[in-house]
Amino acid sequence: MTGWIALSYIVVSAVLLIPFGKMADRRSHGTLFVLGLLLFSIANLFCFMAHSLPFLLTFRIVKGVGGALIYATAIPILTRAYPDSQRGLVIGINLSAVSFSLLAGPLLGGFIINYLGWRYLFLIVGLIAFGTLLGAVGLRNTNRAETPQKHYDYIGAFIYIPAIALLILGLTRLSAYTEPFSGTVQDILPRLLLPVAIILLILFFVYERHRDNAILATDLLTYNRRFLLASLAAWAAYGADFTVNYMLSFWLQRSAGLPSHLTGLVLMSQPLAMMLLSPFAGIWSDKIGEHKVVLIGSFIMMCGFILLALIHEHTPIWYIVVAELCMGCGFGVFLSPNVSMLMGSVSKDKAGTASAMLASMRQIGQSTGLSMAMLVATLIPGTSSVDTTHSTYTVMRISLVLMLICVITSLFCRKEIHK
Repeated sequence: MTGWIALSYIVVSAVLLIPFGKMADRRSHGTLFVLGLLLFSIANLFCFMAHSLPFLLTFRIVKGVGGALIYATAIPILTRAYPDSQRGLVIGINLSAVSFSLLAGPLLGGFIINYLGWRYLFLIVGLIAFGTLLGAVGLRNTNRAETPQKHYDYIGAFIYIPAIALLILGLTRLSAYTEPFSGTVQDILPRLLLPVAIILLILFFVYERHRDNAILATDLLTYNRRFLLASLAAWAAYGADFTVNYMLSFWLQRSAGLPSHLTGLVLMSQPLAMMLLSPFAGIWSDKIGEHKVVLIGSFIMMCGFILLALIHEHTPIWYIVVAELCMGCGFGVFLSPNVSMLMGSVSKDKAGTASAMLASMRQIGQSTGLSMAMLVATLIPGTSSVDTTHSTYTVMRISLVLMLICVITSLFCRKEIHK
């Protein structure tokens, strides 16, 4: 049950992103954004008052609904509030704020839990969200659709939601295929997650091809190569980054012997670099072109991954910090123009869908990275968990494959624009 407390928010927010993105496009981004903040605020306050695990799980799910509404609508509201010539800058500032939360969140969260207790973490987050809600009420009529569609694609949504849920759960249980098969229900179900998810996704795309009001316009993936390549680059970058940092947190404590608070400080170097560089990357992309900055950022990230792929038991901590800073600089340079390029590749009436697609790539990419780490740890002889030295080295090297996909798709993005 405790594992589902964390997983429930991730799965619920991931499966609802595309349906809510389409809903926002056909109605109003502002209305759904305000509704998301309201649900997010209320859910956190009820999590603070939780008296049992089922009660806490219920409102973590509600929080996931609110989070999906926010993720699907925030970027479209920002990009339509400013001219296209400033889109990179606006997105860069937004991502800088996100990086600051990644930087400050663990520190403040640890302080709150140590001195006040875990309940107050939900209370403080809920109060911050409620304060944001009060300031955002005026946005409720923002980005209303000029010609709202009469019918929503409920059938497509009902196929898509279980497909993505099973995909994420299947990726997190990928190591089940390496375990001995005994024929019990506990052995069969994890092995069915991915096959059923793939069948549902195929059914979804076949069905959506013949729908005028599809929740995910298939032409975005079949004819809009710029959108497809930017999405794939984001998936690969998020997957590789999550995988490396996940494994590195164990390696720093188990192999390098760092205490948890110093491990956190080392890993904070990446979001610090992202926070500082994201706005400047946005400005550069507005001036010289998004595709050029994306390619530069992906190459810098690759350099950081290569440095980490070369670590060994006697690697000094300063080397890890340099590698993390290199990754952070690359991610900070890459992400703003990547988001700007993706949002600029679609018409305004599909901005919510594009934003939701980007957020979905982040969630699925991170799930892919986690599954890869768990699978490698299971396959390597003599290891039984992800906190082993040898599995960490292997995952570091395998993550280079994901990073290579990011570089190649970024390169093809550049060629596609030149066409």
